[in-house]
This record gives sequence, structure tokens and C-alpha cells, in this order.
Amino acid sequence: FSSLTILGLAFALGASPARANNDDKIKMSIEDVLTQRHPRDTPTWWRGLGESAPRVVIQMYKDSTKIYHRVRLLEALGHFDQSREALQFLREEARETQDDVLRNTAVVAVGRAAGEKEIDFVEEFLGHKDPHTRYAAARAFQMMKGTRARDILNKYRSMEKASWIVAKLDDVCVLPGREGQ
Repeated sequence: FSSLTILGLAFALGASPARANNDDKIKMSIEDVLTQRHPRDTPTWWRGLGESAPRVVIQMYKDSTKIYHRVRLLEALGHFDQSREALQFLREEARETQDDVLRNTAVVAVGRAAGEKEIDFVEEFLGHKDPHTRYAAARAFQMMKGTRARDILNKYRSMEKASWIVAKLDDVCVLPGREGQ
């Protein structure tokens, strides 16, 4: 579609041309980052795209068939900690997708975006049948700050049957209270 066609469609659907133009600029910026061989985007960069960025990211995710782009877009949504729309989408994707890579990325992104506010949601995935999903949930717990998250993670670690998960968790970071061990 030409940009004129997109603006016309946006206007006909009730969106203002300015909003469509801004969304197009956001999309172009994101597409540029997604095509970089060594992306240098940061959480601040993503949030700097503005309030409408989560909506644009979600639409780009839905429109994409490239797994790498979809993973990066889910990761990006995890940086929008003030967006209910981003968090809701991440939760839905974590629960509904059949793709384990996307599910795991969404679980970690929920933990990053919401922290302990979504502790019960992330905890559901600690019991998942896929060990990589359990590891993703444990990684999300490692990102959370707080006693409850630490306690749940420590309990999970003591009960996890896949020793490689516990070993990887130890490699990722030292848990509070385990510094000398």
C-alpha cells in the first residue's frame, strides 16, 4: 500500500491522519531495529517510541511470520511496564501460543514488565510440562525484586527435577542469600 492509501484507510476508519502518520513512523523505526545485525535498542529506546508504540508492536507481531521478529517484538512489549494493553497481550500469548519459543519469551516479558504484580501468573508456568518453559518462568522470577519472588524461586529450585535448569539458574545470577555458596 502507498502511504496515501494507508492514511486514507486510517481516516475512513476513524483514526486521525496524524495518528496514522505517527504510527507509520513508529513502525518504520521498529522495522529498522529488527533488521539490524547487531541491534542496539534499549528499554528506554522502546519506551521513547511513545504511548501508542505497544499497539503498533502488537499489530506488527500479528502481521509477522518471521520468528526472530516475533520474539524481538514480544521482548519489546516487556519494556512497556505502564501499558495494560502490552501486558494483557503478553499474558494471552503466553497462555495461547503453541510455539514454545514464543511462549517462553512472553512469560519472561510478563515478569519483566510487571514484576511481582504478575507473580501468580508467572508461577503457573513453573509447573509447565515443557522444561524450557519452566526455565523461562524461573528466569522471570530472577528478574523480580522482592521476598515473595525469591521465596517462590528458592522453593521451585529445590523441587525441580531437571538438574540442568537449576545449574543454568545458578549461572545466570547469584540469588540473594546464596552469595557464598
